[in-house]
Amino acid sequence: MFADSTSWRGRSDDRVVALATDELAEVDFELFWHCFGPGSLASFGVYRGVEMVALATVKERGRPFMEIGVDVVQGVQASGLGSAVVSAAGTWILEQGWFPLATVAPFNVPSTRTLRRVGLEYGMTEMSGVAGPFRVPPQPIGRPLPNTDIYDYYPDWAMNRGIRPRSEM
Repeated sequence: MFADSTSWRGRSDDRVVALATDELAEVDFELFWHCFGPGSLASFGVYRGVEMVALATVKERGRPFMEIGVDVVQGVQASGLGSAVVSAAGTWILEQGWFPLATVAPFNVPSTRTLRRVGLEYGMTEMSGVAGPFRVPPQPIGRPLPNTDIYDYYPDWAMNRGIRPRSEM
């Protein structure tokens, strides 16, 4: 998903702080695994007390694009913290004269809603192969809108009966 200055709707949020390099080095990237680690061009977080609960980081993806990685810890999701840190990151990217981009899996409805909320728009689908076992999403996460009924699109005969249970990597 991409944005420019005409589509961007990021908002300033007093809860968000820009992180210094040493603060980013202390982040648990097993918890914030959608974010980019040390070497990020910019990073923005929200703390509850001393605990970081939301993080967005920025890396260059080739001129004129910078990518935003974002995570919100479980238990405080759907509280606006993702939008807050993505807003800070996207605004920073636009101030540098670049375009913000963020990637999201098609099955991840909550993250797609967060990115759309701040003005990122669908631009393309990228499929990447990675080494290791082939992993597929079992079902959509979340709902496109509150109280929306979601129906199974596939007939039973089309379900892949050979899918193994999830295993930790």
